[in-house]
Amino acid sequence: MIRGTTKSVAMAFDGSAAYTSGEYLLIEAPEIAFELLKKAEQRQRMREAVFQVTGRAYKLGPYRPPASKESAAADPLEDLLRRAEEAGIPTQVEE
Repeated sequence: MIRGTTKSVAMAFDGSAAYTSGEYLLIEAPEIAFELLKKAEQRQRMREAVFQVTGRAYKLGPYRPPASKESAAADPLEDLLRRAEEAGIPTQVEE
């Protein structure tokens, strides 16, 4: 899908999977791939590639597998953080 745009982005997303959720395209890929998308130019290239393939303009976000009910109940803050990230809300974790 993105091989013709930028080799570094194409390599980072090689073997990834994507799922749609409303206006979002949620991508399951290594964290390094999302580090690349923090750069506006790379993010725009990815959106253009997605549009060429799907014909739709999606917002991009990371796919996080749904947490089991047990783990979500065990740590509701982790669940909130996950849902915020999926919605594209900038988050920061301080330790």
